[in-house]
Amino acid sequence: MNDIIPITERLYLVTSPTQGRFPLAFSFLVMGTDSHALIDTGCGEKACRAVADHYGVDVVINSHCHPDHVSGNHLFEGQELWIPKERAAETGAIPRLAHRLVGPDRQIMTNWENFVRKELGMRDYCHTRTFVDNQRLDFGGITLQAVHTPGHLDDHYCFLEVIYGLFERHMVEKHLLEMVMAGQVECRDGKYDVLSRAVS
Repeated sequence: MNDIIPITERLYLVTSPTQGRFPLAFSFLVMGTDSHALIDTGCGEKACRAVADHYGVDVVINSHCHPDHVSGNHLFEGQELWIPKERAAETGAIPRLAHRLVGPDRQIMTNWENFVRKELGMRDYCHTRTFVDNQRLDFGGITLQAVHTPGHLDDHYCFLEVIYGLFERHMVEKHLLEMVMAGQVECRDGKYDVLSRAVS
């Protein structure tokens, strides 16, 4: 697959047709000896299906609940789905996410719901497990430590690959810089100064 870029022996970046820009995102493939995990499913339906077909995915992990990171969750129905414990009750169903991210105005929520369904192909999803700050996720031959990095979103996480170091940090910093320069605010619980300190 040309859309998979090795980071380490067991960790790969899954690119998207938009090179990580909205309405898609980058994903990460973790290829452990015990299980394979896909971190975030916003790389696009074609890339998600190709990863599943070529490598197999046992576990899907969401770094946070923005739709460009979870829009492909439904493609892995029947697999494990792990999400951050923070605000887990407000994820999964599109109306709940709409209320959290753009509510409470009903018209804005309806427009947002229609957009994520039509343009991102997003569907409701159900998680099977939650994770918390500093929890170690062992996939066999590679262990990730979950690092709670609120700011971009209250439930945002990066992951520390215990041998090589923090990843998703450079993606987060690039995204943060682009958003600050553009004067964008993605959601009402985004606190970019908190995020900047968390990844520093």
